[in-house]
Amino acid sequence: MRLTDVATGRVTRTLEGHAHHALSVAWQDDGRTVASAGADQSVKIRNSETGETLQTITGFPQEATSIKFVPSTNQVIASSGSGQVKLADTSNGKVIRNFDAAKDFLFSIALTPDGKTLVAGGESGIVRIWKLADAAVIAELKSEK
Repeated sequence: MRLTDVATGRVTRTLEGHAHHALSVAWQDDGRTVASAGADQSVKIRNSETGETLQTITGFPQEATSIKFVPSTNQVIASSGSGQVKLADTSNGKVIRNFDAAKDFLFSIALTPDGKTLVAGGESGIVRIWKLADAAVIAELKSEK
């Protein structure tokens, strides 16, 4: 990844570490911590000021496709092509909770602004909604054909 000063267009730092391409990037609300989800089936948490890799979260059976920080926490949520979504603690890299999307290749995830609800969408066209606190399914929205 390249961090760029948008005013000058100058690259200020290059962050390397994925063995394959990055698919998603997210900034923590501290403005210093950046996470990336990669095709190498991992998530990297980095200090954007030093370039240091703080944590690597692994265990995704397929590429990690999307990533978001949970607002005002040290937690990150990441989806994968296997239909697995992981909530992890960025301070130690440990997985807190898993969410199952029934092997749907997930393209994107989102959190509500309060960080309490997780939404994921993938190849099947189903939008899945969970409570972040306990992984309880709120709804599965299927398109009408």
